[in-house]
Amino acid sequence: MCILKKPKRVTAILGAGINLEYFGWSDKTPTTANITKSVVNTSEYVYDDGSKGAIPGLIKDVYLHLCATNSPKELDPNQSYGEMHFEKIFHVLEMLDSYDKIWTRGYKNSLVPIFAYFAGPTFRYNPDEIHDALYKTITLIMDFVNHYNEYFIQHKEDTCRWYTDFWREAKFKWDIFNFNYDTTIENSLSKYEDGFEDIQGHPHLQRFNPNKLLQSANSTINHIHGCIQYGFSDLTSEEDNKENIYKYDFHDWFKWDTYALNKNHWIGRGASSLISQSGDSIFPSPIITGLNKADKILILPFSTYRLNMSQRLTQSHALLIAGYSFGDYYVNYEIERMRLYHGDKLRVVLIDYWSMEDYKNMPVTDMIKAYIEFNEPGSISVHKALFLSKVMQSGNLGYYKDHFNTLTYDNYLISENKQLMLFVGGWRKALQYKEDIYRFLQS
Repeated sequence: MCILKKPKRVTAILGAGINLEYFGWSDKTPTTANITKSVVNTSEYVYDDGSKGAIPGLIKDVYLHLCATNSPKELDPNQSYGEMHFEKIFHVLEMLDSYDKIWTRGYKNSLVPIFAYFAGPTFRYNPDEIHDALYKTITLIMDFVNHYNEYFIQHKEDTCRWYTDFWREAKFKWDIFNFNYDTTIENSLSKYEDGFEDIQGHPHLQRFNPNKLLQSANSTINHIHGCIQYGFSDLTSEEDNKENIYKYDFHDWFKWDTYALNKNHWIGRGASSLISQSGDSIFPSPIITGLNKADKILILPFSTYRLNMSQRLTQSHALLIAGYSFGDYYVNYEIERMRLYHGDKLRVVLIDYWSMEDYKNMPVTDMIKAYIEFNEPGSISVHKALFLSKVMQSGNLGYYKDHFNTLTYDNYLISENKQLMLFVGGWRKALQYKEDIYRFLQS
């Protein structure tokens, strides 16, 4: 193939799985279960000055109620942090905030969820704890993320260099859609565009300019679900109103140089909730979590990042997906249309981790067949299987039984149609083949 026809840009979609291999497994490894365990079991918050504040008991009460009721059988709360995770807890807290307007406060207007008039609370809670529980949940999550983020920054040129080199040694431009809240990509690339620009008189603060991102020829970094460096500004009302009142929304986010600076302006601050079209409350947060993400991607920079993702997926036929659980439906429907956009030019690298913990004696071939046929609960989502089927052009992936025979944690599979490169041993093992990945994405 003529080099001029090779893609100049590659789109990357990154989920939480890429952040699990920086250091040995511990309570600080950023798994969903570990983050949830921290959020649920932290009883008091210690501020930077050493002072302490109580964590609302409502957070743990919601978790315990979910374990007791939201499953075919009651779950052990000491072992169910991965199943009844922080996104579900946060969703319940937001819904309590939405419905409590009618149940407790007696609101009667168009800005409330109308179904609340047809239901009542079956869970005892203190209404005064709701807002603080939402605020503290976000704060605890950001603190947890900052722990591994700081570790990466400290070790990006030594123990984490395997990760850093992958991003900066590629000969093409990246359009990276990082669904995590960290800054590992920013600290790997020397030159990139995220759309934020300096504010005169505020040396450590930046404001988002959509055109700066969308018109850039550099690699782009897009935090669709937010970042620990996003937050409130230190602009005075006069400064903000002077030039920006007709350009921005009150809820649009700024970016600080560091998490420490952001935290100084996050702690003790607040803003009124947004209201979705259905009347549900949306807690104003610089990181997007919960189960209604599509309703939350309406403000800057999130809305522009989503627009950029849609455009990049149609413009480049090369897609890297790593550590993504296929849990965000609005993303799944976008990537499932890649064959419609690009036909046989499509090239997809999927880097995943398929656990064999409960299937230690199962041959790899049968394990994959079980995944594809949905016989193993929780191992592979319907959306992931549908995506694989579309990329490999097979309605029955069991047809590839013999083709899967050579796949292990330590190598990869190229589909028969040469359009899928599949890794099932995790991110770090896959990056041993970074040159193969680069070549495949440019084939």
